Amino acid sequence: MIKKVNDFLAGLQMTIVAGVFLLLDLIPHLAEEFGGEGEYLSFLPFDPACVTIVISGLPLLYPAIRRVIVNPGISKISSALLI
Repeated sequence: MIKKVNDFLAGLQMTIVAGVFLLLDLIPHLAEEFGGEGEYLSFLPFDPACVTIVISGLPLLYPAIRRVIVNPGISKISSALLI
């Protein structure tokens, strides 16, 4: 079950969705930078960057926790654990 969710979140479709939410977070910041009002573009009741963090972070969290529990010794350290 967890492996299926991890594989789904690590796929191309969810990467594109994460990129869209990241762009939704970037647009108000760019509008403020170039003299516009950034607040009127914020139409979501939550921070869109948080969705990107969840979509991109969960596929890294699963192998990091799995390695800490399963692997012995120094092989516990991986790039997912460091991130």
